[in-house]
Amino acid sequence: MKKPFILIVNDDPNSCKLFQTYCRLAGYEASSVGSAEQALEQFVIAHPDLIILDMKLPGMDGMVFLRILKANPSTDTIRVVVTTVYSEHYNQKQVLEAGADGFLAVPNDREMIMKLVTKTLSE
Repeated sequence: MKKPFILIVNDDPNSCKLFQTYCRLAGYEASSVGSAEQALEQFVIAHPDLIILDMKLPGMDGMVFLRILKANPSTDTIRVVVTTVYSEHYNQKQVLEAGADGFLAVPNDREMIMKLVTKTLSE
Protein backbone atom coordinates (compact mmCIF):
# COMPACT_ATOMS: atom_id res chain seq x y z
CA MET A 1 0.00 0.00 0.00
CA LYS A 2 1.27 3.46 -0.94
CA LYS A 3 2.18 5.71 1.97
CA PRO A 4 0.44 9.10 2.01
CA PHE A 5 2.71 11.87 0.75
CA ILE A 6 2.88 15.07 2.79
CA LEU A 7 4.38 18.28 1.42
CA ILE A 8 5.62 20.78 3.99
CA VAL A 9 5.60 24.39 2.79
CA ASN A 10 7.64 26.42 5.26
CA ASP A 11 10.56 28.82 4.88
CA ASP A 12 12.13 27.83 8.21
CA PRO A 13 14.55 24.91 7.66
CA ASN A 14 14.29 23.80 11.29
CA SER A 15 10.48 23.61 11.10
CA CYS A 16 10.75 21.65 7.85
CA LYS A 17 13.11 19.12 9.42
CA LEU A 18 10.91 18.81 12.48
CA PHE A 19 7.70 18.25 10.48
CA GLN A 20 9.45 15.80 8.14
CA THR A 21 10.70 13.80 11.10
CA TYR A 22 7.25 13.74 12.70
CA CYS A 23 5.63 12.62 9.45
CA ARG A 24 8.19 9.93 8.70
CA LEU A 25 8.00 8.54 12.24
CA ALA A 26 4.22 8.30 11.77
CA GLY A 27 4.72 6.27 8.58
CA TYR A 28 4.15 8.99 5.97
CA GLU A 29 6.40 10.10 3.14
CA ALA A 30 7.36 13.74 3.47
CA SER A 31 9.17 16.42 1.54
CA SER A 32 9.53 20.14 2.03
CA VAL A 33 9.84 23.35 0.04
CA GLY A 34 10.61 26.86 1.24
CA SER A 35 7.99 28.87 -0.64
CA ALA A 36 4.52 28.74 -2.14
CA GLU A 37 6.01 29.16 -5.60
CA GLN A 38 8.17 26.06 -5.09
CA ALA A 39 5.11 24.16 -3.89
CA LEU A 40 3.24 25.02 -7.11
CA GLU A 41 6.23 23.77 -9.12
CA GLN A 42 6.20 20.55 -7.06
CA PHE A 43 2.69 19.75 -8.33
CA VAL A 44 4.17 19.08 -11.78
CA ILE A 45 6.08 16.16 -10.23
CA ALA A 46 3.50 14.82 -7.77
CA HIS A 47 0.35 15.83 -5.97
CA PRO A 48 0.65 15.50 -2.20
CA ASP A 49 -2.10 13.88 -0.17
CA LEU A 50 -1.75 16.65 2.40
CA ILE A 51 0.10 19.95 2.74
CA ILE A 52 1.37 21.35 6.03
CA LEU A 53 1.33 25.06 5.17
CA ASP A 54 2.96 27.95 6.96
CA MET A 55 1.11 31.24 6.49
CA LYS A 56 4.08 33.63 6.59
CA LEU A 57 6.18 32.81 3.53
CA PRO A 58 8.55 34.81 1.32
CA GLY A 59 6.92 35.97 -1.91
CA MET A 60 3.39 34.60 -2.07
CA ASP A 61 1.99 34.22 1.44
CA GLY A 62 0.21 31.10 2.62
CA MET A 63 -3.30 32.58 2.39
CA VAL A 64 -2.86 33.48 -1.28
CA PHE A 65 -1.40 30.04 -1.97
CA LEU A 66 -4.31 28.36 -0.17
CA ARG A 67 -6.87 30.29 -2.22
CA ILE A 68 -5.08 29.44 -5.49
CA LEU A 69 -4.89 25.77 -4.47
CA LYS A 70 -8.60 25.57 -3.60
CA ALA A 71 -9.69 27.48 -6.75
CA ASN A 72 -7.96 25.03 -9.09
CA PRO A 73 -9.97 21.87 -9.91
CA SER A 74 -6.78 19.82 -10.22
CA THR A 75 -5.62 20.70 -6.68
CA ASP A 76 -8.78 21.62 -4.77
CA THR A 77 -9.07 18.19 -3.11
CA ILE A 78 -5.59 18.29 -1.55
CA ARG A 79 -5.96 18.44 2.23
CA VAL A 80 -4.27 21.38 3.95
CA VAL A 81 -3.25 21.83 7.57
CA VAL A 82 -2.18 25.41 8.31
CA THR A 83 0.46 26.20 10.89
CA THR A 84 1.50 29.67 11.98
CA VAL A 85 3.17 31.54 14.77
CA TYR A 86 1.31 34.63 13.49
CA SER A 87 -2.12 33.69 14.84
CA GLU A 88 -2.88 37.37 15.42
CA HIS A 89 -2.72 37.92 11.63
CA TYR A 90 -4.28 34.64 10.51
CA ASN A 91 -7.12 33.39 12.66
CA GLN A 92 -8.62 29.92 12.51
CA LYS A 93 -12.00 31.04 11.12
CA GLN A 94 -10.38 32.99 8.29
CA VAL A 95 -8.08 30.11 7.35
CA LEU A 96 -10.81 27.45 7.46
CA GLU A 97 -13.14 29.64 5.36
CA ALA A 98 -10.36 29.90 2.75
CA GLY A 99 -10.40 26.10 2.45
CA ALA A 100 -7.94 24.73 4.99
CA ASP A 101 -8.85 21.44 6.66
CA GLY A 102 -7.07 22.17 9.93
CA PHE A 103 -5.31 24.97 11.80
CA LEU A 104 -2.60 24.99 14.46
CA ALA A 105 -1.18 28.14 16.03
CA VAL A 106 2.43 27.76 17.14
CA PRO A 107 2.70 23.98 16.75
CA ASN A 108 5.23 22.55 19.12
CA ASP A 109 3.68 19.33 20.26
CA ARG A 110 4.37 16.30 18.08
CA GLU A 111 1.32 14.40 19.29
CA MET A 112 -1.05 17.30 18.56
CA ILE A 113 0.41 17.87 15.10
CA MET A 114 0.25 14.21 14.09
CA LYS A 115 -3.28 13.76 15.46
CA LEU A 116 -4.44 16.60 13.23
CA VAL A 117 -2.51 15.26 10.21
CA THR A 118 -3.88 11.72 10.68
CA LYS A 119 -7.43 12.96 11.25
CA THR A 120 -7.28 15.20 8.18
CA LEU A 121 -5.92 12.43 5.94
CA SER A 122 -8.67 10.03 7.06
CA GLU A 123 -11.55 12.39 6.29
